Amino acid sequence: MSSIYETHFWRENFEWKTPHSINYPKMPAYAILRNSSVYKPDKVATWFYGAEITYNELYLKVTRLANVLAENGVEKGDRVGMLMPNCPQGIIAFWAILMAGGIVVNLNVLYTKDELRFLFDDTNMKAIIVYDAILPLVRELNQASAQPIKTVFVTKLFDFMAGTPKSSAADLGLKDGELHFSEVLETDKIWAPPLVDIQHDDPAVIQFTGGTTGAPKGAVLTQYNIVATAFIANRWCSDFVDNQTYNRRRTLSILPYSHIYGEACGI
Repeated sequence: MSSIYETHFWRENFEWKTPHSINYPKMPAYAILRNSSVYKPDKVATWFYGAEITYNELYLKVTRLANVLAENGVEKGDRVGMLMPNCPQGIIAFWAILMAGGIVVNLNVLYTKDELRFLFDDTNMKAIIVYDAILPLVRELNQASAQPIKTVFVTKLFDFMAGTPKSSAADLGLKDGELHFSEVLETDKIWAPPLVDIQHDDPAVIQFTGGTTGAPKGAVLTQYNIVATAFIANRWCSDFVDNQTYNRRRTLSILPYSHIYGEACGI
């Protein structure tokens, strides 16, 4: 518990435009992306090796994937894993899982086989979204698990780069229960979010700690936590943000999205 003196000390060192408190809207987290897509639909949302996706395009891809998740049995409260480096597919997957009412299980590609085995067993994921290089390990873990993951979405990083050949399910040798990320985005044509009653206090993300004193431990974040974090990050930098045109408001996502800082300030 901070003393009044300590609280005032920190406030005195805020940027001059940073407010001391914020009223956060109690809305589903994906509404942040939806609002951006309505307000600035043509603004570039992601840039990845020369390939750009606008906010409107991003929202449509998220909506499509959210419906595909629902069609493959993901219901409100189900856990869905993300196991890939920073890429547009990770951003699409993050918002789509939340839109479908699922809980993002944020996994680090640098975890060892034993760490992943523990987390797979601990979280009981209904589905997982991975990139092709790590698919053999996921298959191995799935085969050895007492509760195998039902659906595995697989992407290739090149698929979202500019000027590179696009892969297919056949190219990646996908098996039953494995779906090609880009192909399901192209085939699904539902433009409205799934009908899920998402409340502000529903679980949204399982974010794992560093595991410095043992196995990584999952910290649960709610939809409200995600919304609050976005507003905090924006207002903390308000002096800079408010003096930039919308086209200059960009984030260089170097920290991994699997880390809380990369997730909160990158995605």
